[in-house]
Amino acid sequence: MAFRMSSLTRTKSGAWFSRKGIPKDVRDEYAALHGSRWEELFHRPASLPLLKAKVGHSEWEAGIDSRIAALRAKQRGEGRDLTQREAQALAGEWYRWYIDPHEENPGEPGHWAELREIFIDLITDATPWWDYDDPEFQHLHRAKEPEVREEVHEACRRSKMAQFLASKGEVLTSNCDGTVPRCGGSRVS
Repeated sequence: MAFRMSSLTRTKSGAWFSRKGIPKDVRDEYAALHGSRWEELFHRPASLPLLKAKVGHSEWEAGIDSRIAALRAKQRGEGRDLTQREAQALAGEWYRWYIDPHEENPGEPGHWAELREIFIDLITDATPWWDYDDPEFQHLHRAKEPEVREEVHEACRRSKMAQFLASKGEVLTSNCDGTVPRCGGSRVS
């Protein structure tokens, strides 16, 4: 499906500006994930050269188009399986995307340690049959258990995974209850 192109213009102050409308069929989902219901706005300072403004504008527009395409594919029930390599690459991209806002001012280390403990508790609660006296206490191996994926799914939802996947234009297939992304016919580990 073709998307209507937005035009890059200059305001009276010389700043670069553009707007792109959000189609009616995806407005509700788009607003829930990205906060804008009717349109997205592009602003760059007047000091930015034309070439850089055009590049920034085209990247901005491509990002919005991929979000819309991902939401439409989701509405149609379409998705794709990832290879193990693609899943790992996507996880790495999500990690960078998720921590970028915290790089300049990460906050208190105790906050991050607390989040780590909560995550480990979710994993251990979902796998009570594992040996708690194991000196290695292999959380990564435990995380591959199907029960862990089900229990930790809500925590993943809080990590803005859906927003990230939509921003990347990714729609993944899911298991029968539509909750956990799949990788190459098996769940992402």
